[in-house]
Amino acid sequence: METLSLIANIMQIISFIPFAVGGIYFFIKGRQLADRLKALASTPTNRPVALAIGLGTSNDGAVRQQLKDDGIQMDVISMAHEGFIKATEYPGLIRELKDIKGRMSNIGVTEVNIYYQGPVTFAMALGAMFDNWVPVKIYAFRDGKYHLDLALTTETFIAP
Repeated sequence: METLSLIANIMQIISFIPFAVGGIYFFIKGRQLADRLKALASTPTNRPVALAIGLGTSNDGAVRQQLKDDGIQMDVISMAHEGFIKATEYPGLIRELKDIKGRMSNIGVTEVNIYYQGPVTFAMALGAMFDNWVPVKIYAFRDGKYHLDLALTTETFIAP
């Protein structure tokens, strides 16, 4: 009986090792990704643009104030629609967004900083539209200001 208990203890120790190694690995990778996101936030490209999308209410003023407070100079392109946005209005909004993307392509935008306020369902269409185009930084509004939450590059995405 004592031998069986010893074998069980050894097996528990052996099975814990991969768990511990995996935990350490994912902790290190998480830190590396957070550092990469911070580096992306502080590395400007040649022609960055801020895209302020406010569906339901405009966020243009908040975006311009945020950029001013952070000492960042870049063009701001706004798309705002007041009031409740119905799902039946999405196709028109997507066409408008495609036109904006076309204008940004024509002026040679190298990076898009998206400040979005609106329905989550439309945010999915927004993400699909900008997938594999130019680097996209997505900001979320919380604690009274915008924070970089996600960076989409042509190869992958980076989140804290």
